[in-house]
Amino acid sequence: MTTAYNEMYVNPAMANLGEAVDYAVNACGMDIDEFFAMFLVSGYGEWFGKGVPRVVCGISGTELVYHIMEQVGVKREFPPAQIAYDCSPEYWCGWVLAYYQWKTRRTFQEILRHVTAERIRDMYWPCHEASEDWFVDQLDMMIEGKKTSSKL
Repeated sequence: MTTAYNEMYVNPAMANLGEAVDYAVNACGMDIDEFFAMFLVSGYGEWFGKGVPRVVCGISGTELVYHIMEQVGVKREFPPAQIAYDCSPEYWCGWVLAYYQWKTRRTFQEILRHVTAERIRDMYWPCHEASEDWFVDQLDMMIEGKKTSSKL
């Protein structure tokens, strides 16, 4: 399967989107689906999905949030950037969603039209220890409207 962009960018991209979601939700107090709506409207979702180096690894996840907010016209005070990011459910959501998009070449718009970011975040407890490819299979089944089953 052909991926969305060169594999050398996938790990930094996953970390950046994970950091962005964690910062937006846990530091800025944003709703996760609202953040992803702005991610899409701003154009950053499209650029991220195409693997534009400046977007996937040229700025931090925190800076990505700043740029998205600026692009959609949100003016606000931002809390300081976090120093370290643990694997919160929000971080994992951004991290695994970046992997899924890269692996499947589906646009973020298409993915989030079928499954909300909140639903993906809610998959953290049964899925965060599973392989990324297992998650890809599960999300594919959800998007295709098939029943998912798990032996977890």
